[in-house]
Amino acid sequence: ALGWTTSVMAALTACYTGWLFAQAKGRVLWMKRGYWAHLIVQAFVAGAALLLLVFGLEGGLGGEWMKAMGDVLFISLIVHYIFLRVEGRMAPRGREEEFARVIRLLTHGPFRSRHLASSILGVVAPVGMISFSEAFDSSLILPVAAALALVGLWIEKDTFVRAGQALPIS
Repeated sequence: ALGWTTSVMAALTACYTGWLFAQAKGRVLWMKRGYWAHLIVQAFVAGAALLLLVFGLEGGLGGEWMKAMGDVLFISLIVHYIFLRVEGRMAPRGREEEFARVIRLLTHGPFRSRHLASSILGVVAPVGMISFSEAFDSSLILPVAAALALVGLWIEKDTFVRAGQALPIS
């Protein structure tokens, strides 16, 4: 019961954070549609990754639990990647042109390398590692994949805030 309650509260906190970002009317990137849902998915990524990292390296969890957390991380990363791929189509209504300019900063401008690093390091590499973890020793691969996912999330969030502030609002 405590686990479910905590999970619901964590999802609501992530959702609320998305709504707070959307209130920053001068920062069009932060107003993207569905951002609240993307933050919930990122909360699943972070939660599963942190549990795998902390308890996986400690060796205190059974193989079945590690596999279940690996599955949660895998599915969350796939959904997170889908959100990243459709990001350019999530412009707030009436601000499409300005939103396209900010997205261009992420995909072709000064934030391109950080945006690519967050996708490759934080999504593609962990998904690949989790996919092959059953063929190798998953007790080491899953925590490393989790660490990469957390680093990728950190880069993505830092880039999101910086790119959101890059365009002048006056």
